[in-house]
Amino acid sequence: MKKMLTLFLLVSHTLLAQLPYKVVGSLPRFKKTNILVNGFRGCTPLQFASTTTDSMGNFSFTYPQNYVGATLVKVQGGPAFILLLNKENFSVTWDDVANKKALQYTQSAENEALKTAIYLGQDAEQRISGLQYLLPLSNKNKLFDNIL
Repeated sequence: MKKMLTLFLLVSHTLLAQLPYKVVGSLPRFKKTNILVNGFRGCTPLQFASTTTDSMGNFSFTYPQNYVGATLVKVQGGPAFILLLNKENFSVTWDDVANKKALQYTQSAENEALKTAIYLGQDAEQRISGLQYLLPLSNKNKLFDNIL
């Protein structure tokens, strides 16, 4: 009896480890729209999935259990966005595609960190461009000598 139980647990554990991971998403603005999911192996793109949103804009796709890396999700007639896949099931919601900050991840620390890093980088670029504009003016007018 113990041998059968041990064999059953071993087989079930092996089968569960082979199941692909699933990403569930919602793009309410894009109903009945095709979505392509491309991963990368080095510089070579790999197409993981091709799916279609339903009448509410919901979609889902699976990816191989041995894949860890970035994917590019392309929405037909809409935006493309990056997802980081790291052996986890999670969900994506993007209610307003015009607002990049409206992109929400549930149960994915990696994607939340990526989102934060992108916003920090974009904010820094805006600040640097403003400072690059002001620097020649400050050198000409000596307006900022007493501040610096």
